[in-house]
Amino acid sequence: MEIQTFLLAVSVEEMYPGNDNILNGTHLGINEFFPNNGQFPVEANIPFLMVLRRQNKEIDEPITLRFNLVDVDGRPAGLPRDLIADAVFPKGKKLWKLRGTIRFIFNSPGDYRLDITADEDKIPSMYSYNIEVAEKE
Repeated sequence: MEIQTFLLAVSVEEMYPGNDNILNGTHLGINEFFPNNGQFPVEANIPFLMVLRRQNKEIDEPITLRFNLVDVDGRPAGLPRDLIADAVFPKGKKLWKLRGTIRFIFNSPGDYRLDITADEDKIPSMYSYNIEVAEKE
């Protein structure tokens, strides 16, 4: 299983209630954050949209994704830290959209990276999403 795409957004919603095949995202691809009041830490619950891909579509397949916010040196930095998302990749699909919300805490300005690890494979795959946090806009 691989993560093909991951985007942070202001919102991710179903275009037609009950049908998650067609989603609408507002401000997809957010990668810069600023404190509203000029104070740190910056805390936010941010929606995400990701597209996952796999080879075998014959079975329901449990998946586990691990989210970690790290600094430029790869050290833990704020939240999320070892946040686990469990889901089931549905039978009949090679590509699947997954959405949710992640709670972030950025302790100071700087460059960050959100590492997302798919733990199912013998050699886990990792996807990285770069984020910049500045003191003011």
